[in-house]
Amino acid sequence: MSFLEGIEFHVIQPVGVNVMAFAINFTKKEQWLESPLCTLEKLEYSETAVDGRIQRTFSIPYSDEPIQNVVILSLAKTRCVVGYGKVENGEFVEAKETIQLQYSNYAQADVAERNYEFTFNPKRQIVLVDVDEGKQLFPSISKPDIFGNLRGVYKLIPYRNYIALEMNVSIKLPKTKESEDLENMLL
Repeated sequence: MSFLEGIEFHVIQPVGVNVMAFAINFTKKEQWLESPLCTLEKLEYSETAVDGRIQRTFSIPYSDEPIQNVVILSLAKTRCVVGYGKVENGEFVEAKETIQLQYSNYAQADVAERNYEFTFNPKRQIVLVDVDEGKQLFPSISKPDIFGNLRGVYKLIPYRNYIALEMNVSIKLPKTKESEDLENMLL
């Protein structure tokens, strides 16, 4: 697929800020207990100069889903602005509200990766984005223990900036024995 096949939106990038956008993709129901409920797909962009500033044109690939959700991150040295938008009826609509985050800017250090363990909850998934690389990190997820808990492990590099986004997803399944079992596991 070429870059321009899809729906486009534009962002004027302030000086000293890196703007990235991600499409939110949901995994298949069969994979919910083995992998994250959703993933972030970094959107491709082109750049043009507009009045001495950079305009990024992002392309959202066409999808079979009726609504395609998008997260927009504007990253500066010590803060981030998180925005949200969606494609609905063939047009991109950006939400007016944004979230402002601050983080520390660490000096780069050559330090080995460390494991960060957490309890994995598919209904309230934490998506971790490496700010420096602009990529989503994926945890390894264990099978349920004797108490039915899932454990996740992220491999993190110390003194690096990460943004954690909580994706709270409402799951509505048709009432069957299998769906009731799955919902009980997810609670």
